[in-house]
Amino acid sequence: MAAINDGPFIYREDGNTFAVNKAGLFNASVLQSEASDPRIVDFLCRNVQAVSGIAESGEHSLPSQFRDSQYVRVQTANYLRALTDAGIVEFVPGTPGRKSRMVSGGSHSIGEVDLGPGYWLHTDLAIPFAEQKEGRISPNERKPLVEFVKRALSNAGVKSAKREGPRSAAKLFSAGVSEKLQKMLKAADASLIEAGESFDDRREALANFLKSVKGGQK
Repeated sequence: MAAINDGPFIYREDGNTFAVNKAGLFNASVLQSEASDPRIVDFLCRNVQAVSGIAESGEHSLPSQFRDSQYVRVQTANYLRALTDAGIVEFVPGTPGRKSRMVSGGSHSIGEVDLGPGYWLHTDLAIPFAEQKEGRISPNERKPLVEFVKRALSNAGVKSAKREGPRSAAKLFSAGVSEKLQKMLKAADASLIEAGESFDDRREALANFLKSVKGGQK
């Protein structure tokens, strides 16, 4: 039988625990004992733009309505399901941080904390999550949890992606079109991004736009 915490990278310091699994997700539920599930869901609802950026960088754009923080609070179950499908969130049933019990033939010790249950989030959300938890601290004060998470990510060899903004849908249609039309597509794409449209919705809109323009040129 495998050890109870076999697989995750685990970093502990001053009562804090940071665990990263093989899928590149960290366990937000055990980062600090008071990180209850409702607070984690609230964090995901507050950070819809950051979440959407992670989804698009992973080739899994979210429907445009999931960029609306008010909408996702009403449709939370559907929102979490979409994030799970995109590989941004994984929920493991059970009690986060529970003490394990010795099982016959088991390889873990009595009292070892099980880091499996809880909400696992994409590691690009680790620092924002810690920052939100320490949001009441004055900007001039040290933020020990944020500093801990940064050290944990460094020790785990995790580097946050440098995001340059939403993926361009206009680039998909750049071949075989005039420079003038390329500029029109880029402008339309920028307007759709500003309106919060997802990559898939922008791609469809630009395809219809290009079709109408070419149809009018006949």
